[in-house]
Amino acid sequence: MSTGQSGVGEKAGGGGRPEAYDTSDGRYVGKGGGGGDASDYHRKLGYQIAARDPRNIEAAKRAREMDRGRAEQIPEEVKRQIRAGYALAKEPVPDLFKEDVPGGGGAENENPGARGLEADATDRKPKDGLTTPPIPEEVQKRKDLNPEDRGEFSRGVDRLSNPTQAEKDIYMRIYDWEGGMKENKDNGSVAGIMPQTLKELVGNGDLKPSDLRPEQVPDLYRKYFDNRLSEAGGHEALDVLVAKGGAETAKAVADVVFQHGGGAGRQIIQDALEKMGVPIDPSEKSGYIQEGTWKALLGVVGKGEQSQKKLRGLIGDGRYNKSPSGGVERYKAHGYTPKKR
Repeated sequence: MSTGQSGVGEKAGGGGRPEAYDTSDGRYVGKGGGGGDASDYHRKLGYQIAARDPRNIEAAKRAREMDRGRAEQIPEEVKRQIRAGYALAKEPVPDLFKEDVPGGGGAENENPGARGLEADATDRKPKDGLTTPPIPEEVQKRKDLNPEDRGEFSRGVDRLSNPTQAEKDIYMRIYDWEGGMKENKDNGSVAGIMPQTLKELVGNGDLKPSDLRPEQVPDLYRKYFDNRLSEAGGHEALDVLVAKGGAETAKAVADVVFQHGGGAGRQIIQDALEKMGVPIDPSEKSGYIQEGTWKALLGVVGKGEQSQKKLRGLIGDGRYNKSPSGGVERYKAHGYTPKKR
């Protein structure tokens, strides 16, 4: 899904909902909690609240009332975010924004770009009992993850349909190494999600990775693995590896398929298996990972940790050879050791 650069090493962006607004009605309450007249700054905060959580239109409605008779308009960037947010939430853009957002209002414009995504993450009840894994040590050293964004991403995983602890561990690991929600200016990716991949997953080229909210990203991660591992059982195939005693191997396999892509990831994994003496059917040496290759992975996992450690090391070698600039520390975290084997 991402490239060798994939946003790693870049500072995470962020910013939460402005606390100066009572988002229940868009009323500016100020730091002391009392009422007050909204300035241009606070009026714009109303639009930003709507962009952050587009279903809460009251703040924007209040802000728009302040715009009447003024030359100022809703900023183009905010209009785009509002439009994208409603699309991802599978909701029509309300009449409030019909004048300001192209294609807004009316059932004919419902969900123009969120085909295949689950309902908005904030609508789902989180699964109890899942824990948030710590940030990998090397990522901590970079200090480039926004804690609020990471928390929202974690809650987004909890709100997936029947998430498992293994799935959360894998997705959190990927999110951390991809640098969180900070946009990679080189390729336009956010949390490792490339523009072309987002278009493929949601069916709308107008949406950009930068339009996404952290709690929406886990939906896309799951959708990605359901596609790239479709012949092996989708995202649940990773849970099977974990259940067989291959938790670290599952993380390594998921990470290589995510960072290097379904095709290149499949090749790296197959090369590693063949170096361990595991034959691969020639018919499976194209496209994405198929059933036979996945059974071969399960076979190695079943042989115990020593065999798994060797496999992870060989996968790491393949990753480094494929993309030396993709992040040696990331490869090492999944089993790579920079030495001749």
